[in-house]
Amino acid sequence: MLEGYAEFYSAELSEKVKRGMTENALKAKANGVRAPFGYYVDEQDHYQIEESTAPIVKEIYSLYLGGTRVNDIAKLLTSRGVKNRGYSMNYNAVFRILTNRKYIGEYKFGDVVIPNAIPALIDEEDFNAVQTKMKVNKKAPAMHRSEDDYLLTTRLFCGKCGAMMTGEIGTSHTDKKYRYYRCNQSKRHKCDKKTVKKDWIEELVINEILSLISSDEVLEELVDRVYEMQSQESNTVTVVQNQLEEVEKKLRNLAQAIAQGIFSSTTKRMLDELEEQKSNLESELFQAKVTNPILTKEQLLFAFSNLRKIDISTQEGKQRLIDTFVNSIYLYDDRFVITFNYKGQAKAVTFEQLNSSPLTSKGSPINI
Repeated sequence: MLEGYAEFYSAELSEKVKRGMTENALKAKANGVRAPFGYYVDEQDHYQIEESTAPIVKEIYSLYLGGTRVNDIAKLLTSRGVKNRGYSMNYNAVFRILTNRKYIGEYKFGDVVIPNAIPALIDEEDFNAVQTKMKVNKKAPAMHRSEDDYLLTTRLFCGKCGAMMTGEIGTSHTDKKYRYYRCNQSKRHKCDKKTVKKDWIEELVINEILSLISSDEVLEELVDRVYEMQSQESNTVTVVQNQLEEVEKKLRNLAQAIAQGIFSSTTKRMLDELEEQKSNLESELFQAKVTNPILTKEQLLFAFSNLRKIDISTQEGKQRLIDTFVNSIYLYDDRFVITFNYKGQAKAVTFEQLNSSPLTSKGSPINI
């Protein structure tokens, strides 16, 4: 009879929960569903716009409509340190943002769908344009690394409006192909920044990097900073190590209790659980040490010195230099400002200086 009553009570409770959640859904309440990036859940359990992250959502849509690939958007956000509830902005995170109808104000929970129930972040026209573009891109052949790769993707920005500049290929009336970078906002007629030749700007950036790492003082400073960062970033190893020590301490205490004759099904279960925890933590610690090895200053200096020997006649060599050292480049009509990947290192270079400098053989930028 008790078993029958328990089953009845469980079924009745389940029905009440479903009914309550449906009522909440009809009021467009979160119902325990985590808010997507750009929103938060208020005290009344409704979705509200999060002012600190909402602009990033709008930027993601703008970048994608401007021609930037999902992978490149993810790389850009990761380089800025943008995280979604503590997790990195990888391809899947950006893809979910670009396909989530909550951003146009649509609430959905189970079979309940309510339009305009959430404060919208994205215009429905832009959202639909993104979905159409994604369908087209899904059918397109995969992109591979080739001579036409744009080395400064996700790092080159327009000095006029701040938007990202991405690579394009054009064809002249003589069917000659040319490659250049173009401001994403100019594609939408919101900025008048002129395009700039791909080879020209990429060569300038490579030369600035080579100039930077040719200095022994700069290399020594980089070594010191990276060495300090290693200890700061090895938190994972420290945390896992502490957890492992705590589990081992509990195991020792439990072993002493068993030695004194305290043994039961409970202590047996605790022993099995602790042994399993210890095994898992040992594996996790090993993986953390392999993933984040602590290098000596001599090893770091050797690695950085080898970067001077990279073959810049190849796309791979150039890309490696750019990925290692460049944080961002802002391109203006008369200069560009390059920020390197360590604090306090930014350099402005005017095109007037370049015309009288051996840094490049290409002279002033050629606008298309």
